[in-house]
Amino acid sequence: MKIKMENNQRSSWNIYPDKYKFFSAHMLLDPDVRTTERETYSFFDFVGDIGGLTEFLLMFFGYLAKPFSSMRIKALLTNRLHHVSQQTRNLSKSIQMTLASN
Repeated sequence: MKIKMENNQRSSWNIYPDKYKFFSAHMLLDPDVRTTERETYSFFDFVGDIGGLTEFLLMFFGYLAKPFSSMRIKALLTNRLHHVSQQTRNLSKSIQMTLASN
């Protein structure tokens, strides 16, 4: 929008008591004005945008992989909970043999 203020125009309203203008502004609005806005994009802005994309992708695939990893950790904990090592088996056999010989 282009605003043009012109001064030094004589008004036709110059009869003081009946019809008089103390101040006037003449504006021409031009709809064909082009404006160009430029914005710089720094390296750190670019790296920040890439980091935001990376974080979004990690969260998205994390939610997709959550059921599988949850199932794996439950199986691992259950296996370790009920796991009896060979050393424990040998110890229990020796205790049983000692008790049987008494």
